[in-house]
Amino acid sequence: MGMLKRRTEEGPTKLMDISLAHKNKLKNEMERLKKAGESLRGSYDKWLWDKTTALEKLHFITGHGILCPELRDEIYCQICKQLTENPNIMSQNSGWYLMYLCCGCFAPSLKFTPVLFNFIESHKGRLQENCRTILQRTLQNGTRNQPPSQFELKAALKGLPLVVEVHLPARDPVWVEIDAATTAHEICSQIFKHINLEDNFGFSLFISIFGSVRRLLFQKNI
Repeated sequence: MGMLKRRTEEGPTKLMDISLAHKNKLKNEMERLKKAGESLRGSYDKWLWDKTTALEKLHFITGHGILCPELRDEIYCQICKQLTENPNIMSQNSGWYLMYLCCGCFAPSLKFTPVLFNFIESHKGRLQENCRTILQRTLQNGTRNQPPSQFELKAALKGLPLVVEVHLPARDPVWVEIDAATTAHEICSQIFKHINLEDNFGFSLFISIFGSVRRLLFQKNI
């Protein structure tokens, strides 16, 4: 009976010791994660504020949207917030340019897409119409692999179309108008129609960047 009593008394004590040990371990782990998070947040903030040019800031925003689908709705929500009852005309214009460039890179979730279309269509103007059109194209062709280039940014700010020069074997170059969602297949189809080429099997589109030449896949955005 005495042994039974002793074991009964030791039981809660051991359980308490184990609980305290786990509590201390959890506390230490939480402190470690907190410090790691603060260090990571500090590095992230420093990296963010190092982005000084318009192109760098654009790449920062669109890059997050391209790589992280779960952030896309939040990005569009923040842009809509900037455009709602904003008395600063310059800030409004910047917001719509950003909206347009984001719409050419990635679409929101299926649930948020009708909301975004409704927001865009509630504002009248050339840029708003361009946002609606390019968003429809992005929904059709999918998310881009790369953020917008300096060429696209300048064209958007100046309200100019994107036109590229395509060189053909034994022919004069062809100028083709594109948009942010254009695929290599769409460009080739335009060229085939322009030069009346019916047998188009085996043709591909290549791009030259800083002396490096690579083939563009037909269904990928250029």
